[in-house]
Amino acid sequence: MEYIFLSYPPNLTRSLQIYKICSLVCIIFITVRLCCCATNNQTIPKQNVPTTPELSDLSHNKRKALYTPYWAVEIKGGEKAARAIAEKYGFLYLGEILPGIYHFKHNRISKRSLRQNNYYHDQLANDEQVDLVLVF
Repeated sequence: MEYIFLSYPPNLTRSLQIYKICSLVCIIFITVRLCCCATNNQTIPKQNVPTTPELSDLSHNKRKALYTPYWAVEIKGGEKAARAIAEKYGFLYLGEILPGIYHFKHNRISKRSLRQNNYYHDQLANDEQVDLVLVF
């Protein structure tokens, strides 16, 4: 009995090898980039978050921006300080995302909102133990 093995043509085999190598390089680059960001002790200074754009400013977009009740907050002082800040401002502490960055949720904000709630954001951003606040 004779066995027949199917194989890719030589030029396609080379293309697949190049594709695999490029994919591996991209994965390594992304992993290294994420590890560097997670272990870098430099902090990003607080930035003023722009207010929600007017609807006329969004006319070029097909969808309007949606805001959720979730925040990523970089806090000095560890988990104990993060829990205290969450309780102080009425947030629910959901856990640590990365070292020094914590996940918060506020129950008074709907799951999807067309308006950003600056009141809660500003409370967190103005706390002296908070380095960075991101809404997602």
